Amino acid sequence: MRSSYSLAMAFAAVAVAAPASLAVRGDEGCIPVSYTISDYKLVTSATSGSVDFNFKSSFSGGGNDDPVQNGVHCGGSGASVPNNNECQVADRRLLFDLRGPQDQAYYQISHSWTCSG
Repeated sequence: MRSSYSLAMAFAAVAVAAPASLAVRGDEGCIPVSYTISDYKLVTSATSGSVDFNFKSSFSGGGNDDPVQNGVHCGGSGASVPNNNECQVADRRLLFDLRGPQDQAYYQISHSWTCSG
């Protein structure tokens, strides 16, 4: 049996909450236990905005298909930090969107993975 999961989270600047409790179905090893954001950089001005960071998921067990656990780079830039940003990982497994004024750095990250077992 193959299961697919998706989790959306929001963070301000570099503060990230651990995944909210999810409905457990006996495959606890397939639910991320933590996320790590590193090398975070936000640059804003009156005429432009950019954000760059690295993101990594961590699981307590095996049997999951999640290239994000190897670490991925995320970034976006433009006249302002754009919405609908796709991180550099296959199959659109990690997306992030600006959820407020760019200088406040409110983002939502959507993470998807699959498990077998």
